[in-house]
Amino acid sequence: MRVFPTILLLLAAKPATVLGQDIASTLDSIGPGCCTIRVRGAEGSAEGKFQGKPAPGRIMLTPCKGNLCPPVGGTQASVTVPPGARVEMYAGRAAGKGAIWGALIGATAVTAIWLGDQDLDMSVGEKIAVGIPVGVLAGGAVGALVGALFPRWKAVRP
Repeated sequence: MRVFPTILLLLAAKPATVLGQDIASTLDSIGPGCCTIRVRGAEGSAEGKFQGKPAPGRIMLTPCKGNLCPPVGGTQASVTVPPGARVEMYAGRAAGKGAIWGALIGATAVTAIWLGDQDLDMSVGEKIAVGIPVGVLAGGAVGALVGALFPRWKAVRP
């Protein structure tokens, strides 16, 4: 039964490379208006819909939010990407990862609580057989709800 926890841990882990190659997208392969881009560096941050690259080291964001955005009127801004800044693309919510972790924690917690409860008129096997599915369902649901609160970001090369 060591295979099941290993598979769950592999599903929960975020792969950074495939066969030694970086799988991060490049801004050159992303179409204008496709996604939300976030730039974070020591100088500050900026976030908005990607509208293209007007020049090397610059990206257009609409509307631009953050202190890296130029203080000009209008909603579209050309942002300079500082050296060493992280450029990331919005990749949805973390509900799936939250559901996996919640299911693991819920199954463990409910089963442990039921095994320690002497008032239940069940054998150890029955407590385990009922505790695992109940914990997976309850923990998975709670984990998915909590995970939905957190956005995921995927690294992008400028």
